[in-house]
Amino acid sequence: MTRESAAQSWRQLVSSLGTPVPGSALPAPPEPDALARLPYDALHRFGLERRRAEVLIATARTMSRLSAEALADRARVEGALGAVRGIGPWTLSCLATATWGDADTVITADSGIPSMVSWMLARESRGDDARMLALLEPYRPHRYRVIRLAFASGSRPPRQAPRAPDQPIRDR
Repeated sequence: MTRESAAQSWRQLVSSLGTPVPGSALPAPPEPDALARLPYDALHRFGLERRRAEVLIATARTMSRLSAEALADRARVEGALGAVRGIGPWTLSCLATATWGDADTVITADSGIPSMVSWMLARESRGDDARMLALLEPYRPHRYRVIRLAFASGSRPPRQAPRAPDQPIRDR
């Protein structure tokens, strides 16, 4: 699944299952309780195959069980989510940047971010997590902000091979 197809799936899920935000035309994401009750195949129409759908449902169940007090504690939320099968460091670091606005979290284990950062900061077309972390070290405590600027620049390293076409679940 590409970033673009994942974003499209999320938009469709939120617009179909989300709840209206008072005073706005935009819907809020669905409540965890609503997702927790769904069978996995109900998420196929949003482009989520069984594995991803089951992770989303398990995550919703975990979030539903957390108290309001626990939800206010980032470490407890990360610990609970990290215990869900299918959620690892990549997902938790994405959550830290998007949900808590952590300006310094670096998303590792991503297929494209290390090369993009290596290209932007050192004009190296290939990068791995270790090289990305070394290049970002001088920007502490704003490393994720540098990554966001790299995304916003639109500059990308030269392609090594043609991009494999995304194959939506509906076409499988």
